[in-house]
Amino acid sequence: MRKGGFLGFFILGLFLVIVIVGLMVGALALKYLGTHEIKICSCDSCEKVPAGPLKTLGEYNASSVEIAKIVGDVVIKPGNFSIVVKSNLPIEVSLDNSTLFITCSNCSEYKNGRIIIEGNISKLEVGKILGTLEIYAPLKEVEVDKVLGELDGYSYIDEFKAEDVLGEVNIKVRKSVEIEKVLGEVDVEVPDGYKAELSVGKVLGEVHNSSEGDKGKVEVRVSKVLGELSVENE
Repeated sequence: MRKGGFLGFFILGLFLVIVIVGLMVGALALKYLGTHEIKICSCDSCEKVPAGPLKTLGEYNASSVEIAKIVGDVVIKPGNFSIVVKSNLPIEVSLDNSTLFITCSNCSEYKNGRIIIEGNISKLEVGKILGTLEIYAPLKEVEVDKVLGELDGYSYIDEFKAEDVLGEVNIKVRKSVEIEKVLGEVDVEVPDGYKAELSVGKVLGEVHNSSEGDKGKVEVRVSKVLGELSVENE
């Protein structure tokens, strides 16, 4: 192949990659914004109000938590049997049987918003979050959908599912993890002595799996990721 032909082929390939990346980013952003019901202030004269200090909003008897439509950071911490909710945002909290529901209609009007949930939680569902999600509590089940921000899990989770995340995902998993449609690096950590059964589809980035061991297996399924994927032991 002539030098000019090779250069043209290279430029064409590079252009196609840029187009694909742009389409992926645009599709994710449009899907997120199209389904997001949080009011966003678009005028130049509209300034966000400082959220202020954290306040304890209540204590609840629940085993699972569902969080949706939040502009601000969400932190999950371990605690006693009851669940304590702290925040500097005007969130709405309701209890239905054993599930605690947390949402917010006017969170976009504030800056430096934060929600802290402490308690003995078994299941966590999070959707439509504009901010970071930090999990310090060991949970049995976590489901995440539509998060614009980084997701960090510092304690082990038995079963983890995430979809439509615009940010890095760092998680510790004991049994299974399923991650799909992520714009950012994905780092999965499994316990020492456990080997990850990795299933990968459409990952635009390097894939590393250094996990090994004979104590057991952890099912890891990852697809449609724009970024590096790393799976390793603790």
